[in-house]
Amino acid sequence: MGAKMEETMRLELFEHYEALSFGFHARNSTGKLMTVLSNDLTNMTELFHHAPEDLLMTMIKFIGAFAIMLRLHVPLTLIVFSVLPFLGIAAYFADQKMEQCLLQNKGDLSALNEYAQDTLSGIRTVKAFGKEAAHRDRFQEKNRRYTVSMCMFYKLEAFFYETVESYPQFLSMLVVIFGSLLIAKDSLSPAVLITFLLYAGSLSEPIRTMLNFMRLFEEGKASFIRFMDRMEIRPAVIQKPDAISLQDPEGNITFDQVSFHYEDASENVLEKISFVIGSGQTIAFAGASGIGRRDRHCRKTCRHSRIYPLPGQGI
Repeated sequence: MGAKMEETMRLELFEHYEALSFGFHARNSTGKLMTVLSNDLTNMTELFHHAPEDLLMTMIKFIGAFAIMLRLHVPLTLIVFSVLPFLGIAAYFADQKMEQCLLQNKGDLSALNEYAQDTLSGIRTVKAFGKEAAHRDRFQEKNRRYTVSMCMFYKLEAFFYETVESYPQFLSMLVVIFGSLLIAKDSLSPAVLITFLLYAGSLSEPIRTMLNFMRLFEEGKASFIRFMDRMEIRPAVIQKPDAISLQDPEGNITFDQVSFHYEDASENVLEKISFVIGSGQTIAFAGASGIGRRDRHCRKTCRHSRIYPLPGQGI
């Protein structure tokens, strides 16, 4: 089930990436998009895979142990389980902190993958200009930031785990203390006390299962938030449902005094461009430097761009 859900969500996200406008892809690198498409969806699959069985087994064991202990001795059972709300409060606050750390960690991982993808895809330029050391230092900076956020999550996780895992031992201590007082008052038999101790000890396994579920839930929840952040982005240009397909177009395409600038810039990179593309003609529009907008001189070189007619059919 988990694998099939991951397959469906991955296809939906990929189709959504394809539908988004050029501006979105200009602002987000391939490495950042791939992190959500691979790592985050894998974390959600782990949650889909293990969460149902973990929750079911934990509920069965907790309810079963509580019912049996309740039949043995009601006051002692209420004393034992009275500390459960405090455990729930601690789990809630730990859950909030872990979610924040995981979102920060996944953001740092996206930035790390983004920089690695950009650097390795342009490795020829990096080596040609001898910039290996500079890029290594910048990569290590992002790598260190990711490690710091991961260590913060591990510290919170360790604190939460130690707090929750001490719960069975605390229950056993309560059973021994209050059970001994009840035995002294002839309100409880030693056999019932031993039975209580056995059932209190049996709660350690479902608690560990719940801890594993909490970790999977937080990772899956953070990944799902990032997944939905992408899915809720609407394309800038949406085709109408009743759009008519253009069949066998004929005629010329005319650009008359066209200017253009990127969304995050105020200076035009194309200034009052005018030209005509004839029917059946292929046109290439190339900057003076021959490279795209990542060139820091792009805004200057684009002013000296040229239009080249190329052989071939179609536009």
